[in-house]
Amino acid sequence: MHPRIEELFDHLDRNRGELQRALEEVPLEHHQTQPDGAWSVVNVLEHLAMVEGGIAALFRKKIDEARAAGLGAESDESSVLENLRFGNVLDRTRKIQGADAVRPVSGIDAAGAWKKLGETRAQLRTVIMSADGMALGTISHPHRAFGLLNVYQWLLFLGDHEARHAAQIREIGARLALPR
Repeated sequence: MHPRIEELFDHLDRNRGELQRALEEVPLEHHQTQPDGAWSVVNVLEHLAMVEGGIAALFRKKIDEARAAGLGAESDESSVLENLRFGNVLDRTRKIQGADAVRPVSGIDAAGAWKKLGETRAQLRTVIMSADGMALGTISHPHRAFGLLNVYQWLLFLGDHEARHAAQIREIGARLALPR
């Protein structure tokens, strides 16, 4: 596995673990509760699955196009984590409005939302591993808030995005004033 992909998969795994710990802090019977009309824990999970699934589908297409065009091998092994951080994504004092396409709508339950999130991660891994060794730094797509990002930067964003929402889940638990 290319070092950049390995580094980013580790980043994604760490943040998924943090998300799971945050999820476990809120009792299951409160996962559907929307404090003050805000998102519930399940809404957050559904949103994350929608974002990750959309990114996996987008890059499946872009990687297939790049492969057909003869994209070469990746020559850069420098750290991606050190080059770009999405600190403003982690700042929960700054409200970020997601696009309509990634707003939760299904009414799925907690188990279904967590399962869907696992499925989207598997899809993402499959897509990225299908391009292991390719110059993924040359494949890009614009993000509505951060501008043009390459595949590595999108993966970094996904991990930071999950960390943001892990913090949101903890905030939901606190707003519900749940004993720990």
